[in-house]
Amino acid sequence: MKFLIEGEPLRTRSTDAGETLFGQNPPPWLPPRGNWHTRRFAWWFLRINGWDIRGLYPDSGKFIIIGAPHSSNYDWFWGMFVQWALGVRFSFMIKSVFFFPPIGSFMRWLGGLPVDRRRAKGVINKAVECFSDENKMILLITPEGRTKPVRTLKRGFYEIAKIAQVPVLVVSFRYDERVIALDGYIDLSDGFKAVAERLKAHYGTIKGRHRGYLDNRDMWAVRPLKEDVKTYE
Repeated sequence: MKFLIEGEPLRTRSTDAGETLFGQNPPPWLPPRGNWHTRRFAWWFLRINGWDIRGLYPDSGKFIIIGAPHSSNYDWFWGMFVQWALGVRFSFMIKSVFFFPPIGSFMRWLGGLPVDRRRAKGVINKAVECFSDENKMILLITPEGRTKPVRTLKRGFYEIAKIAQVPVLVVSFRYDERVIALDGYIDLSDGFKAVAERLKAHYGTIKGRHRGYLDNRDMWAVRPLKEDVKTYE
């Protein structure tokens, strides 16, 4: 079932994103990750750390996930447990320099796709090629591009989605609620500027670990570490 009908607003609170996905089996059209035992362990680990995953499983076997606010490397850590808990494999793009023996095999097993980030078009073409070659694929992208505050949104996810003709699922890291929420698909038909404005409105009240969306430093959910103070103040 699609979460977002074109023209309707995205959900803005985790309680609006549906019930917990705990105990639900992933649908067969999604790329699988692990088994019943790994799902139970991942859910146990998330629960003892106070986290929940809310929303609905997507109705497509190919789509892009954009996750924000991306203010900490902990987002990647919790994201890995999310894929195990849901039983769904995510792919993510990472610098090709990390793909050397034996680390390269491990990164590929995790879902890593080697890319040369010095070539923006090369990254987009690589992602589009992967969508074309795979019957089932989920690509996770953090559209802010980095954990430090940024003023503008990177448009790579939009370009990939338009060329590959796949939907974009909005996911939020809500550290104040300890929820990772599957908020819904976003309508891409009005152009990138309209998409960026809708995402800004949607993510604007959501608290990340060290800041809110983009350069919104007022939306703190967790007290910053000492080494982060100079970066975020």
